[in-house]
Amino acid sequence: MANKVLVDLREISYTTEMVHYFVYDLFKAGWVKDAHIPNPVHLYASFIVVLLLSMLTHKFVEVPTQRYLRDNFFRLPSRPATDSA
Repeated sequence: MANKVLVDLREISYTTEMVHYFVYDLFKAGWVKDAHIPNPVHLYASFIVVLLLSMLTHKFVEVPTQRYLRDNFFRLPSRPATDSA
């Protein structure tokens, strides 16, 4: 997985799972007349919106939250110094 694009897509995969239902529901409520025959323009637009929203949510919500939790709640206690005689 040395390819930067694949690594970036893997990094935003969880966020993509979280936002795609929201975007799907918005597009369906706003523009879809028949759920069995999607408009290709709306379909591609929803892919782009999901990708962009996933990238933004990952960068500005997920990463800072992970950093905050790691720094404040999941820090390992420091080991006591041992005296070697």
